[in-house]
This record gives sequence, C-alpha cells and structure tokens, in this order.
Amino acid sequence: MTGYSSRQSSYTTGDTISAADSNDEFDALVTAFGTSGHTHDGTAGNGGALSKLTGSNSITIGAATAGTDITVTFDGETNDGVLLWMEDEDYFKYNDDIMVIDNKNIIFGTDSNVLIGYDETTTDSLRIKAAEGAALAITLCADEGDDAGDEWKLNVADGGVLTLGNDINSAGTHVTHMTLTPHATVASSVAAFAGGVTIAGDLTISGDDLTMGTNTSGHILVADGTNFNPVAVSGDVTMSSGGAITIANGAVENAMLADDAVGADELAANAVVNASVASGAAIAVNKTALVAGTNITLATNTLNVDDSFLVNSGDDTTSGVITSAGYKANVADGSGDVTFAFQQGGTTSYIMGLDDSDSNTFKIHSATALADTSDFTMDASGNITIAGGLTLSTDLTVANGGTGASTFTDGGVLLGNGTGAITAMAVLGDGEMIVGDGTTDPVAESGATLRTSIGLGSIATQASDSVNISGGAITGITDLVVADGGTGASTFTDGGVLLGNGTGAIQAMAVLADGEMIVGDGTTDPVAESGATLRTSIGVAIGSDVQAFDADTLKADTADNLTAGFSTTVHDAGTKSSGTYTPDQDDGNIQKAVNGGAHTLAPTTDDCAVIIQYTNNASAGTITTSGFTLVDGDDISTTNGDDFFFYLTKANGFSLLTVKALQ
Repeated sequence: MTGYSSRQSSYTTGDTISAADSNDEFDALVTAFGTSGHTHDGTAGNGGALSKLTGSNSITIGAATAGTDITVTFDGETNDGVLLWMEDEDYFKYNDDIMVIDNKNIIFGTDSNVLIGYDETTTDSLRIKAAEGAALAITLCADEGDDAGDEWKLNVADGGVLTLGNDINSAGTHVTHMTLTPHATVASSVAAFAGGVTIAGDLTISGDDLTMGTNTSGHILVADGTNFNPVAVSGDVTMSSGGAITIANGAVENAMLADDAVGADELAANAVVNASVASGAAIAVNKTALVAGTNITLATNTLNVDDSFLVNSGDDTTSGVITSAGYKANVADGSGDVTFAFQQGGTTSYIMGLDDSDSNTFKIHSATALADTSDFTMDASGNITIAGGLTLSTDLTVANGGTGASTFTDGGVLLGNGTGAITAMAVLGDGEMIVGDGTTDPVAESGATLRTSIGLGSIATQASDSVNISGGAITGITDLVVADGGTGASTFTDGGVLLGNGTGAIQAMAVLADGEMIVGDGTTDPVAESGATLRTSIGVAIGSDVQAFDADTLKADTADNLTAGFSTTVHDAGTKSSGTYTPDQDDGNIQKAVNGGAHTLAPTTDDCAVIIQYTNNASAGTITTSGFTLVDGDDISTTNGDDFFFYLTKANGFSLLTVKALQ
C-alpha cells in the first residue's frame, strides 16, 4: 500500500491556508487508508510492527464469510507453519507436526476424562490414563463402527482387571470375550476366555492341575477322534482317585496269559488267590501246595513221581490194569506191532503203538488196529503226520513252528517277537500307515505324525488333483510354470517390478532409477520413463501441458513482496443508461464505463478494491448510489465529455465510494 505522508502543504507565518491545501491532506489520508488500510508492518507511513494485542484478551480472525477457510501462517525464514480453520468441515487442520513435550498430556473430555502423553520420568512410555478413580475404556471401530461386530472395546477397571469385548451380537452392546485379572503373585493371575481357545502350537501347563467342567473322581481323559472328554473307567477294571487299579474277580482268563507269563519271579508267596484266576489258568508248580518228599521230587517246575506210587485216580468209570510191561513195552522186531488199546465199555476206541510193518513208526489211530494212514504218525526222525485236524489246548510256540497265540485281531498286521508269541496290531485307522524306527516295534501313524516320520515335514495330505502346502519349503524342483500357479522362474532382479507374460515366465524389470516411473501404452509391456519423456507420457509436458515452475509467480493465497510493477487491461463495462450497475470484480480491478443515462451504482458483491473510469456522453443522466456505507469526493456532473475516477472499496461488510472529477 501507499504509505501516508503528513503535511502535504507547508506553511509559514502569515501564509493563507486555502481549501485546496486541506483537500490535499485529506486526499493523502484517503489514498493511504481508504483502499488497502494501514498495515503496521514497520514500513514508512504504515506504523510500527505489532508485537502485542491487548484489550478484551479475545481476537477474532475472519469475516464470517460462508464457505471460506481461514489461514494463519507463521512465517519463518526457511519453514513456515500453517494453521487452518476448515469452515465447511468444522475442524482445525495443522499442516505440520505437533510436539507434546515430556510429561505433558493431550486432554480429552470436558471433565479431563482421558489424558494421553509421554511419561519420561516414571515409565518412559506413552501413557493413556483415565481420571482418578475412573476406568479406562478404548473402543476400536472398523467401518465407522456402524454394524454389529465392527467394534472391540478394551476396558481397564480401577484395580487392574482388563476386559476385551465385542458387539457382534448387538451393535453398540459389548459382550466381554476375554478377562485378565492380575495378582501380586503372577502365578495366581487369571486369564479367562468366554468362548473356545485355539492353540496352534503345544500347550504347556506349568502347574499340576487341569480343571475342567467335569472333574469326577476316577475319570480319565479319552480321545474320541475329535477331542478329549472325561470318561469313567469301566468293565473288568476300576481305578480310584489315587490312581490304584483293581481287576475284578474272575476277569483274568487262561487265553489272556502267555506261557509262563505268571511265574515265580512275578508273584509273591500266596499272591494269587483262587478268585483272581479263571479255571484252567497256568500256575507255576512251586506256587502250589505240593511239597517235595518221599517218592515225589520237584525240579525246575517238573513234578517227578515214582511209578510204584501211581494209583487209580478215583474215577470209577475207568477200568483196566497197568502192568510193569506197560511201562517198558518191548517186542522183538518183526514180531508184530507194539500197541496200547484204549477202551470204554469193553470197546476199543483208540489204539497207540509202533507199526511193525511200517518201519516201527509210532502211530495213533481211532480204530482197533494201526493202519498205514493212521490219524497220527511220527517217524524216527520226529516228522509228524496228522491225517485230520489238529487241535491244541496250548498255543504252539514260535520256537516249535507255531505263532504262540490262538487268535489275532481281524485285519490286524502281525508282528514278530523273537521266540515270543506273534502279536497283532490294532486294525489300521483310515489313513494310517505302519512306521518303524529301526529299534522298537513299528507303530500306526497318520496325519502330521506320519508326514514327519516319512520326511514330509508339515506338508498336508494331498489329493492327486489338489495340492495344498500349509508350511515348510519346497526345494530342488524345476521352476513351477505359471499355468500351474508358479512364476516360471527361479530368480528375479532384486527390486525389479514383475510383469506378467501370459502363461510364460514372469519377467522382472530392471531396478527403477532415481526419478523413474512405470508407464504403459495399453498394448505393449510398460516401460520405465523419467524426465521430459515421463512428463509427456502422463500429460504434464512443460510448456504445452503445464507452466514451468517460476519462483516469482504471484499466488492468490500466499503473501508476497512485489519488486516490479505490472500493467493491466482495462475492462470495458459498456454504457450504463438505466437500472442498477453492480461492478463485477472478476472482470478486473480497473474498469471503464460510459454514463449514457440515469442509473444506479451499487457496491461489488465480494470484498475488493475496484477503480472505474466513468465518461459522460451526450445522454448522460444522474448517477445515484445504493448500498454504500459512505460516499464522498467530488460531485458527479452530467456534462457531455466529463470524466471521473470512481474508487470502490469493500471490506468486512463496509463499502466506500470516492469520486474524483478529472476536469
């Protein structure tokens, strides 16, 4: 602005002061204050720079203009700070960082409900705290929190109990899902979950107790293929809460015991009671009531009885006499068979002996005499031939060519056991395989356990047409082609942007140089461009699409200092002969018009300063004004050819018209 210089006219004693002298002084005041105001920026004629505002201790910035944002700029030498009031959005906007120093807070709520600050002194951390005695609640919202399930509410109660809740059941109503209750003794702290908890890794319980919904004494945890449940031990075995196992009377049968499974070394004296052993079970001789004495000896579980003490068993249905020849039967070779006949009711049912006509082969036959094809034949080499079926009361041991067992699990895989009885595994479950470790018996495995044993790591079970790899790494294979979901390559340029290539291998561009961008043409592969080439491609070529940067460009919203003058094109507003003429500041700040008839002049719509050069023509009429706060200056004539400058100024709701005649 033009500064105000006082004393436009100087006087000495005796001078005559004319009206023109006063007019010059007032014209200078109008020029200085009537258009652009007094800046108080320290320049000549504009007053000293302001350093303090006093009065009511309140400052209002802005003209209460609708839709107009208000900007306060802190003008630094290198960096400026900008604070904006966003009129339509109804909030402040800061264009720079905001720093809150140590141990100071940002306070939320009229009653200082929540404070957020960096605690340097005590905890050396960011602290979010509620008011004294109040709980702290933080609600995390997705999607503006307008749907059920969008909100999680974290609450810390006075005393330290932390809860986390969600409103998925009813929007805005938070139900607690997790509760953490602290304790001075950390091991006594409690974490409670209202629903299920899924643990991908192992669960380690450092304490000794696992408390469940059902904790009945004597129950054990049994898996049902889906999960573990407490189940009572039932059947022939019961278990106490202390872990002691009791076998029911008569539950142990002969078929359940292998040969010599219960012997002298396994049982204490009189440890086996009659009620505990089923009929027919094998008991070691030295655990019986038999005692070695006259004509009876015990040696390695063998009972030896002198033949002279053999007597009738007491079964009166048995007849016949055993003579001394019966013990050592001896017949001269070729003199016939040596046989024993077994009779019942005087009728021979079975015969046993040596067949003289068949190389003295030992035979047993269900007839009255031996035959070439007797039921049982054993030659001198110990080879046995049985004509019919063989039924053994005791399982034939492995050492004797048998299995050592009388029954096997239907479908169970058989396992050798040295000279012990062959054992049968349980029927393999769906997907199970038999896996060995080179030392102990093989076992049935499936799922992740099986995959680990056979070296597949954590790879999941796969279908032939659907492979799903859930973990681990794949190495040593030919590059997986794009058609099969791969990249078709085994290496890419570090930092290179990848480009598709149909079913061909993915390609990597070279690393983008400083300032390069990727540009496509809609047809061929995109390329890296920079500088003028890039600006042309994206439609911002300097000189044709956009103006080159010029630090001296004057911006409408940025304060600047002009160091050179400028010219302007005068806008021709035309001839005004009737109605109301409201100058439009958008047409320019310097305009011209012709007074061609009586009409009314009104202020501009927006705040601005406009100069209008008026010229009267032969039809000039009276110009009246409307809407101005103040009109002053020279009179407006209607004389043809008279010229005037009309100075229009409007600011903050006030408007001024100053008329200056140019003749």
